[in-house]
Amino acid sequence: MTARLILHLDDDRIAFPLEEGENVIGRKKACEIYVRDGSLSKFHARILRQGERLEVVDAGSRNGTLINGDPITPEDGPIPVIDGDEIKCGKLTFLVEGAAPPPGAKPEAEAPPPCLVHVDSGQRWELQGAQALGIGSRSQNHVQLEGTGVSRFHAELSPEHGEWVVKDLGSRNGVFVNDEKVDVHVLAPGDVIKIGTSGLRFEVPTARPGAALGAVLEDPRKRLYVIGGAVLGLLLLAMALFSPQQGGQGSDGPKDNEGRFQAACALLMEGRHNAAQEQFKRLKEDKPDAKLRTWVRVFDQVSRALEDYEDALGFDWDHAEDTLDDASKLSGLPATLSKWIEERQAWVKSGKRDYALFQEGSQIGNRSVEAASKRQFKEAYALQREARSFLEQVEGELKPLAQEKIAQAWIPVLKESVSMINRFMRPRGKPPHWGRAQELIQDLLPLTLKVQERNNLRKYLARCTSNMEDEELYRAAIKIIERGEVEFHSQAADFLRKINRQSSIYRDAQAILSWLEADELVRSADRAFEDGRGEHAMRLLQEARDQHDAYLGEEARASIDRRRLLISQVLGRWDRGRNMGTRAEALKPLEEVITLLEDSPRNFYRTAAQRQFDHIRAALSKSVGENLQKGLNALQRAFMDGLAGRTEAELAMELFERVRRDPNHKREDILQIKSAVAQGEEGARYLYNAEKDRKMNQERKFEDMLPRLKMLKLWLPPGPKQAQASELEKLIAERLRKMNQFRKPN
Repeated sequence: MTARLILHLDDDRIAFPLEEGENVIGRKKACEIYVRDGSLSKFHARILRQGERLEVVDAGSRNGTLINGDPITPEDGPIPVIDGDEIKCGKLTFLVEGAAPPPGAKPEAEAPPPCLVHVDSGQRWELQGAQALGIGSRSQNHVQLEGTGVSRFHAELSPEHGEWVVKDLGSRNGVFVNDEKVDVHVLAPGDVIKIGTSGLRFEVPTARPGAALGAVLEDPRKRLYVIGGAVLGLLLLAMALFSPQQGGQGSDGPKDNEGRFQAACALLMEGRHNAAQEQFKRLKEDKPDAKLRTWVRVFDQVSRALEDYEDALGFDWDHAEDTLDDASKLSGLPATLSKWIEERQAWVKSGKRDYALFQEGSQIGNRSVEAASKRQFKEAYALQREARSFLEQVEGELKPLAQEKIAQAWIPVLKESVSMINRFMRPRGKPPHWGRAQELIQDLLPLTLKVQERNNLRKYLARCTSNMEDEELYRAAIKIIERGEVEFHSQAADFLRKINRQSSIYRDAQAILSWLEADELVRSADRAFEDGRGEHAMRLLQEARDQHDAYLGEEARASIDRRRLLISQVLGRWDRGRNMGTRAEALKPLEEVITLLEDSPRNFYRTAAQRQFDHIRAALSKSVGENLQKGLNALQRAFMDGLAGRTEAELAMELFERVRRDPNHKREDILQIKSAVAQGEEGARYLYNAEKDRKMNQERKFEDMLPRLKMLKLWLPPGPKQAQASELEKLIAERLRKMNQFRKPN
C-alpha cells in the first residue's frame, strides 16, 4: 500500500499520497499537503518519508500538532508514526495509512460494494461480481420483489466500465429512474429505480475521493510564483508614490531606507507579496526611524494578510479588514497609496459582506435539507426561501458559488418532496391522498429552479386535480344510488362516464356503471313484460347477463334468472292457451298464467288470460244465438289496434266456429257472419292497411295481424278479398316463423 494521509472533511474522504523525502502540511499552496483551513499555519508540520518509514516534525505551528492525542514541539524532533496513527494539525485530523504496519496488524478492510436499498422496507441487496443481476418477481432474480406491476424478469443490473447500468428486459410496466422511464440508464449514487410499486435506491457506501466544498486541492509544484520584476518598473512606480514634496530622495532611486520602503510598497501594490515582505524584513533589520518603522510594520502586516487570498471562501476577511484599517490610520501617506488602501478596503468590505451572506445562506440551506429529510416540508420550504434571500444577494467572485449552493440545497429538498408526493399518490394498501399531494405540489412550485422541474410538478398537479374531480363525481353517483333515487340513476351513470380512464377510481367507477346499466336493462325488461312484450323483455334480460355479468353479484344474477324463468313460463302457457281458441282445453294454461302472475294484477298477460278464460267459460254455456251475437260483438272490436284487437278477432273466430259446428245453426246465421265480416273489413280498410304494413315491414304488427287475416280468409264471401286475405295470411305466417326462428335462444 502506498503511504498516504487520509483526511475526512465533511462527507468527503481525501487521500494525500506521501512522496519520498519531505512533505509539508499547511495552508500555503506551496505545501505538498495543502488544505485551506484557518486552524492550520502556513507551514504547520513536516512529514518525512524514507521508504515505508514515516516521521512527523512540528514546524512551529500556531495551534500545535498532536500524534494520537499527544502534543509534539519542534524541539522533540522527528516522531515516528505507523499505520493507523492519527496526526492532528489545528482542527484537522489525518489518518496514517501504509506506514510500516505493526506485526500482526490486520489489513484495511475493503470498501463495501454498491447496493440497492428498498425505500420503504430498508432491505439491502449488495451488487458484486461481473455478471448481470436480475430484478423481478421470480426467485431466480438477485433482487426478488413482490407487489403489483412487477414482471417475472423485469430488469437487470450489469457492471460496465466501473459503473452499474440498469436495463429494462421488456417488462410490462417499464423501468423508471427518478420518475423518468428508461430502457438503459447508468446509475449514479442516490438514483431511485421504480419497479412496479417498489422503489430501489442505488447507494455507493464509500464516497469517491475528491474535493470537499470549500477546499480545492492543487499540486503546488505546478504553481509558479514570480519573485523578480522589472527594476525599471519598480523605480518608476516608487517615484510616482513618493515625490520630493513628501521628503523622499526625488528620482535618485531606492538608495536609502525610504527608497527601499518605496520599492517594497510598489511590490505590494503589484501583488508580489514575497518580494515585498523580504524588503520589509531587511528594512526592519536596518532599524529605520520610528515613523518609517511603523509604516514598515503595518504594511508588512497588510502584505501578509492579503497574500493569503486564494479564493473568497478561504480568506480571512476580518484580519485583512483590521490590517487595512490600521494602514488607513497612518498619517502622511502619499495620496496614491492612500487611494490604494481605500480601494482595498472597499474590496474587503464587499467580499466580507458576500462571505457573510454566503455562509448564512449556506447554513440555512443545510437546515432546509435536514428539515426535508425529516419530512418537515413546510419548515424546509420556508428555510429554502430564507436561504435564497441571502444567497441571491451575493455578488463578485462568490456569486457563482452562491448559485451553485442554491441548487445544492434545493435538489435534496426536491427529491424528498417528490418522494413524499409519490407516497401520497400511491400509498400501499390505502386510498391516495390527492389533496395532501396537491397542497405539497402547490407549495413546491414557486421554489423550482428549472423549467423541467416546473413541468414535471405541473403534470403531478394535473393528475391530482383530475383524480380529485373524478372522485367527487364518483361520490355524487354513489350518494344517488345509496338514497335509492331510481329516477336519478341516469344522472349517476353520466357522472361515472365522465371519469378519466387514467384515474385511480376508474375501475371502481366502471363496476358501478356496469351495475347501473344492468339495473336499467332489468327495469326496462320489467316494463316490457308488464306491457305484453315478453320476447323483448327476454332479450333485455339476456343483454344484461351478456354485457355486465362480470360486475354482477350472485344475488343480481339470481334475480335476473328468476325473471327469465317466470317470463318463459308465462309466454309458453299463454301461447298454448291462446292457440287452443275457445275450447275447454284452453282453460288450464290460461288459469296457470293467471296463477303465475297472481302478484301482478295489471300485467297484460294476466288481464288478457283472465278475459280469455272468462270468454271461454261463457261461450261453453251459451246457445247458437248467444255465440253469434257475442261473435258479432267481438267482430266489432276485432279491427282495433294492438293486442286487444287481436284477442277479439280470435274470440270472434272461435264463436263463429261454434255457430258453424252447432247443428242448430241456420244458413242465414252463416251469411250474417260473412256479411258482418265483409262490412267490418271494408269499414276498417283492413286488407289495404295490412298490405301496406307488410310492404313497410312493420314486424311489430305481424303477430296482431295474423289472427285477423285468418278470420278474413275463413269468413269473407268468396272473391278477390278472400283470396287477398288468404295470400296475406300465408305471407305473414311465414315471416313470423322466420322471426321466431331467428330469436330462438341458442
